[in-house]
Amino acid sequence: MGNCLAVGALLKAALICAKVVDFPSDVPLKVQLRDKYGSGFEMETWSHLPHGSGHSCISYLSSSVFCAKLIKVLTMI
Repeated sequence: MGNCLAVGALLKAALICAKVVDFPSDVPLKVQLRDKYGSGFEMETWSHLPHGSGHSCISYLSSSVFCAKLIKVLTMI
């Protein structure tokens, strides 16, 4: 199982929820994105709060849900 405190964990979870990548899988994320889409995705997030403080968790979670929905729509085109 992955580390939920790792950098980008919520964004990776959004990719899994949107079924952009397969999880669990023996194929690394980078390889799955390359094989399915020809390249990776670039997502930029930032916060002025310290990593691990817990204060930005809700904003990251809502952003991740939004990204998951957006990715799902874009992959349907």
